[in-house]
Amino acid sequence: MDWEELWKSGNIPWDLNGPSPPLLEYLRGKGRLGDSVLVPGCGSGHDLRVLSAHYDHVVGMDISESAVSAATDNARGIDNVTCILGNFFTFKHNSYDAVFDYTFFCAIPVEKRSEWGRVMRRIVGKKLLIIAFPIGTANLERPPYPVTVSNYQQALGDEFEITHLNETPDSHPSRLGKEMMVVFSRRHPIGY
Repeated sequence: MDWEELWKSGNIPWDLNGPSPPLLEYLRGKGRLGDSVLVPGCGSGHDLRVLSAHYDHVVGMDISESAVSAATDNARGIDNVTCILGNFFTFKHNSYDAVFDYTFFCAIPVEKRSEWGRVMRRIVGKKLLIIAFPIGTANLERPPYPVTVSNYQQALGDEFEITHLNETPDSHPSRLGKEMMVVFSRRHPIGY
């Protein structure tokens, strides 16, 4: 899939033109959550702004130059947000306290999900915040590919356990009933 071409053409139906309602709900009432968070496939970066209130350093990454440009524009004026162009699977990552994945895992062909898990096991220090989407219904021929919570568990292996799982009644209307908020916590945090 040519993500840059989709961004240039404006064919980006996954962009909700604002932060993810389930993330807002999950973060409501929470203070500082850590030093750093990575958002792979950050797109326009709407969630970077929200996460910047809870982490000292927020890194948005996308493989599309146009997406990184949009995310940079949306994060203008926020000192603790950095937007970078890169391929999640080949980038030389540091470890992060957390990684937030919304529409990244579902954009990866099923055969690459184990590689996603390998990278996550290496870079996630404490928590992996996930909005699992689309649950149950999707096209198997192109993204978004359908997901289940067990797909994430299988890719991550035994190093992580589910510490938060709930349906998302605050979902965007087009995604209601098709997503869940899941937090995987590392059984033994790294780097701390």
